[in-house]
Amino acid sequence: MSSDSSGRERGNAGAAPRTPLFLPLVRSWVAGALVLVAAGFMVGRALEVTLGTPERLESFGWRLGLRHVPSLAVTALAVLAAARLLPERLRASRMLYPLGCLAVPLAGLGHGYAVSWGWDLADIEGLLMPAASLVTGAAAAIAVDRLLEERATAPVPPSAYSSAYDRRHHGGGRTGGHDWRARGDR
Repeated sequence: MSSDSSGRERGNAGAAPRTPLFLPLVRSWVAGALVLVAAGFMVGRALEVTLGTPERLESFGWRLGLRHVPSLAVTALAVLAAARLLPERLRASRMLYPLGCLAVPLAGLGHGYAVSWGWDLADIEGLLMPAASLVTGAAAAIAVDRLLEERATAPVPPSAYSSAYDRRHHGGGRTGGHDWRARGDR
């Protein structure tokens, strides 16, 4: 593009102004990070600190109930929060929608692997269960987001109760469905 003496660009007279893509992504990431940290802290304090004894954490069922299922729920909440803040033009993109939704949980998973490397990852459960929780929670949150988006754009069907009350067709009234004045008997 060339510019004239006033410093304005020529050649884009009819083009729409370009909107930034990075700022909506950052807003989505911040929301996802806040939900991930806050919900993770609350769930960790509520479940693992109060119920997690060393004897219980030796059992896979207790580890599943105290660590992995809550991790799935926290991931789902974080992905849903990030997805709901994305604008429509980013939701339509097959590349930017997953980037906006999944960047924070994936970074959290990477951070968890980096921090606990060598301690908690001694077995296959330490590697696979956090990844399985992330995949399952993210898939559930994206499905819920798509359903909410579809529900918001769908036309509202007319309700059966939206029409005016008509005693002749619907019955009811003081006498239980028949109109004694119409027949003439008292």
